[in-house]
Amino acid sequence: MPSFLRWLHPIRIKGDRCQAAYRGGKGFNVKLSQEGGSWVWFDHVRGIGGNAHTWLLEAGQSKEEAANTLADFAGLPRPFDAGATKIRRSADPLSLPKIPVPEKAPKASDPKPTIKTDFQAVFESLEPKGFSGYFQGVKGFTEADLGALPAIRFGKAEKGQAFTAIPLVDHKGRMQGIQRLSESQKGYWKGTQKKGAFVPIGFPQNPDSWEGFAKASPYVLFCEGVATGLSLFLATCFPVIAALDAGHLREAPATLQKRWKLKKASILVCADHDQTDVRGKNAGIDAARGTGFAFVSPAKEGQDFDDLRRESGLDAVREAVLTWQADPCLLARFKDKIERSFEETCLRTVES
Repeated sequence: MPSFLRWLHPIRIKGDRCQAAYRGGKGFNVKLSQEGGSWVWFDHVRGIGGNAHTWLLEAGQSKEEAANTLADFAGLPRPFDAGATKIRRSADPLSLPKIPVPEKAPKASDPKPTIKTDFQAVFESLEPKGFSGYFQGVKGFTEADLGALPAIRFGKAEKGQAFTAIPLVDHKGRMQGIQRLSESQKGYWKGTQKKGAFVPIGFPQNPDSWEGFAKASPYVLFCEGVATGLSLFLATCFPVIAALDAGHLREAPATLQKRWKLKKASILVCADHDQTDVRGKNAGIDAARGTGFAFVSPAKEGQDFDDLRRESGLDAVREAVLTWQADPCLLARFKDKIERSFEETCLRTVES
């Protein structure tokens, strides 16, 4: 089957995965395998599969055209000659006529429609209800706590380990990928575009209202991990942007400040207090300092704000947010404003 697909299409194959060329797909979403000595394929996005004949039918050929194409590949006489699309085997594979695949016109608002469509289909194919071994098991959140997250789904990996899937989006809510979180590991769906993507926590479901919601909030918090972001939201009721890792945390505050026209004073970066390495570098705090915005972090080295919640509770997280590590004089300036905002923002969030 791999040799047949290379003969038929300008297709790329990586291991047991290939592009869904029959529908114009560029992602490696099709798995190739052998069952009973015969090659078969399965498209994980469309949920369909079959043999080489099925591939040709999905590509738009009739049964007669598909039979003739297979005969051409095998070097056998064509069973149906009249009215069939003629595809001859050639010594020069570049001269082979290709099966025409209809292309979808890209939308002006979405520069990568194929990636978006694929991730949306994958996400919707997962279970809408389930138990999160990561959030509820390892992290100790309740089902009610998870309501602050975007819609999450549940699935099971090939080795049988259950995972929680959470969508990564851009500033307009367009899906850029999926993060998979299980009890023992974290990962991303193949093809996920992390640059410019994040997980919004405590925001309304409608992305069109995110900018106005962020502007109306006294503060917008930025952090690395999703569990850390959820702990921060539950402690403060301020909306949170989880930037996924230290590298992307450096960029996210400035990017969204520009996109959403936020005031610099309304942005607070909540850094992980990572262990300092032998060179004196601290990835979490260095990333926060590199943003140019005010930042805080837990006092204990090796902790993030979710570690602090599990060790000392949400009140300790709230108090830690009031300890401005970047500039101690900011504490006196903003402490009263933050304390007044906690109750007001929590009530507004609950009502919305």
